[in-house]
Amino acid sequence: MRRLPQHNVANQVPIGIIDPLEVVEIDGKHRDDLAPPDALLGRDHGLAKHQPVGQVSQRVVARQVAVSDAGASQAQDVRFACSAVQRRQMEDQMRRLAKAELRGQAPMRGLTLSAFSAGAIAWQEEQFALYALDYSNNATGVFSARYRPAPVTPDNPGWVVTVIARQQGDHMVKLYGAVSDPRALGDYPELRLVDAVDPDGYGRYALLFRERKRGGVSWLLARASGYGLQTLFETPER
Repeated sequence: MRRLPQHNVANQVPIGIIDPLEVVEIDGKHRDDLAPPDALLGRDHGLAKHQPVGQVSQRVVARQVAVSDAGASQAQDVRFACSAVQRRQMEDQMRRLAKAELRGQAPMRGLTLSAFSAGAIAWQEEQFALYALDYSNNATGVFSARYRPAPVTPDNPGWVVTVIARQQGDHMVKLYGAVSDPRALGDYPELRLVDAVDPDGYGRYALLFRERKRGGVSWLLARASGYGLQTLFETPER
């Protein structure tokens, strides 16, 4: 039976810290498979080709960072692509959602139900946008407008209604709704869409809003989810 070679302190490399780039000797034989290629042992790298066995390497190990995509990120158009007819249909649905939101919050915002007629509301400063924020091929819609009942005066700023909805089949389903209160803008500010942005750079788009409050303007970054609107951050008003 062949006896395996015995390892003892005499034939081990006392280097203290394991260095995978060290040329080591085990059982009297050089372990070339543990040594780096000749290209890494060139003079430009400051590496010695023949490190004496039993000595600790004093060289500095160079680190290289591999970047899979070092190019600049490309701007992406996240506007939802649809026909003019489909866009009008979704916009009409968003108007109805905004009207329902205003009707539901009217008693808490100083409005009376008699201010609403059976027909369409005369919205002012309308804002409507459709985005493709995910990979579901469903639109995310944002609608906001100002409702200012008669009499229209400089002291009557009106109420800003904002709704966010997600397309499900042929319907727009509300994810979030807000109605401003001119009597308490600090608690219920006017919420206006700025644009869709990619804050992380990973293709997870969020919505940037401008809030007008009693003490000034603040900015709100939020992400529309299947359950509502998730706030990422909100700046102080100034």
